[in-house]
Amino acid sequence: MSARLSGFLGGFLILAAVVFLVGNFIFADSEWLTGFYGSFLCDSDETMTALRQNWSMPNGESGQNIIYLCEDQAGEQRNISDSMIPIMIVGFGGLLTVGILMTIGAASKASSTKSKNTFAYDSGTVNLIDMNNKDVKIKRGDLDPQTQDLLKQVLSSVTAATVHQTGPDDLSDRLQQLKDAYNKNLITKEEYDRVRQAILDSMDD
Repeated sequence: MSARLSGFLGGFLILAAVVFLVGNFIFADSEWLTGFYGSFLCDSDETMTALRQNWSMPNGESGQNIIYLCEDQAGEQRNISDSMIPIMIVGFGGLLTVGILMTIGAASKASSTKSKNTFAYDSGTVNLIDMNNKDVKIKRGDLDPQTQDLLKQVLSSVTAATVHQTGPDDLSDRLQQLKDAYNKNLITKEEYDRVRQAILDSMDD
């Protein structure tokens, strides 16, 4: 599953959790909702009803409770509010938890993909550099073979510098190669600064 689809489904489930909770309160006494819950919470000769009970406190606070009842044909009622609590917890909590996990997973996957495909060059062409194999994929426009080879060499050197521990002289060469690539308009100023900082950070490790 792609990161975008996973993120969309995660957001949808989070929204569904909110709708589930709010809907159960707003439509608590509706016939279709009490009929649905009553089908497995009440006996066959009972019907489910929901009573709204207002309350208020001396300090001015007020609110509304919902009491769920199963009533038989003789008018006898039994309170099943305690049975509704697990349903609310599982319904709301389950949807919310799965939604959050899917959203986090999507963000993690997107971040991982971005780290593998870090550099986008747009000086006349758009090239995507894959840090795993250092291949240059042309998105639009063309680069001559010599320029492609130079770009691959620069990126391969930069990748090696940021991944492996190398000596100061080697890192200086990497910085010079990176600067040469910038001077030839193969990378933007923002990309130059970002990669240069990554190289400097590797020197501090």
